[in-house]
Amino acid sequence: TKQERQTISAEKYYRTDGAAFKKMGAVKASVLENMLLAGYDVLISDADTVWFGDPWPIIGRHGPDHYVRPDSVHLAEADILVSTDCIDFEEDLGPGLIAHEHNTGILFLRSSNIT
Repeated sequence: TKQERQTISAEKYYRTDGAAFKKMGAVKASVLENMLLAGYDVLISDADTVWFGDPWPIIGRHGPDHYVRPDSVHLAEADILVSTDCIDFEEDLGPGLIAHEHNTGILFLRSSNIT
């Protein structure tokens, strides 16, 4: 039936099922869009992400009582932040990571007209 085709099967790992993986991505995008439209900033990370500290002083929040580290003021101005699999500290200091694949294992979206 149509409903059976629309259901993502719990019996199969969705990353190996292209159609289910795309459905999961569409559901995720829809949830993020609704949160942004409601005025929420969104920070999401994969389950295998380890946070060694509070990310908000680096990412930045808007408002009078939110601290932003002085070395992170440009990140606090960004509407979209996405992680990369590039682990090269010297190259990270360069002007952008255009040649590297982005990875949405960590994704931040600030609620704004741009996002």
